[in-house]
Amino acid sequence: MKQLIILEDIKVKYNNKTIFENISWIIEENTFITLCGKNGIGKSTLIKTILEKVPYDGVIKKENLDINKIAYLSENPNVSIVGDTVIEELRTVLKKQKYTEEEIKDKIKRIIAEFKLEKIENKLTTHLSGGEKQLVSFVKTILKNSKILILDNCFSMIDKIKKEKLIKYIKKYKQENKITIIHITNDTNDILYSDIMAILTEKELISGKIEDILKKESDFKENKLELPFMVDLSNKLKYYDLMDKPIYELDKMVNHLWK
Repeated sequence: MKQLIILEDIKVKYNNKTIFENISWIIEENTFITLCGKNGIGKSTLIKTILEKVPYDGVIKKENLDINKIAYLSENPNVSIVGDTVIEELRTVLKKQKYTEEEIKDKIKRIIAEFKLEKIENKLTTHLSGGEKQLVSFVKTILKNSKILILDNCFSMIDKIKKEKLIKYIKKYKQENKITIIHITNDTNDILYSDIMAILTEKELISGKIEDILKKESDFKENKLELPFMVDLSNKLKYYDLMDKPIYELDKMVNHLWK
């Protein structure tokens, strides 16, 4: 796969305090990466470093990648909400892409149906709940058609069922559009939808394929991270010889046990 971003020996300091150092990382195209780490370890700072919004030592290479092709969505939805109503929020993004009025109407209609925004489409953005604002901010970010999509704990106010549907949508969207997703989250259950997992520790960045990282339970314990529920359950069932290999999807697990 093509390498999009390369970090070499990155070090960041705030007020003479080292946030992290010796961080090297290769981000490849068309991958879904989940970045985890204990609270306060510097995950968001690492992302801001990639975006060159904080000073750093080391080398960051962006292989012919336009910085404007990277879309970043933070946990705070108020940063990106600018319109009076939800429809106006969506319209603002589409207008910047120079669609015709007819195309904008058609796209907005499809978006509202796909994300089930009918109940809030004409609602004032100042009257939206935190979860509704995060959903609208996410939809706006998707509409930008970026090469890299960075989601920084941006579903924290959305309930578990809706969040799971959104992450499934992201996985499908990534496959269809051949883009790179970096999802920063405090919920390790989210990693099961990604291809790559990265754990930011106090000493290094551990990164690898999901199936390889999940085998290293010690990495989770050392960094105060819980194993995803389905992984923990699979490990226990395998220990008691109730299954031969791990199953991480709930429906498949139920079918296996039912047999």
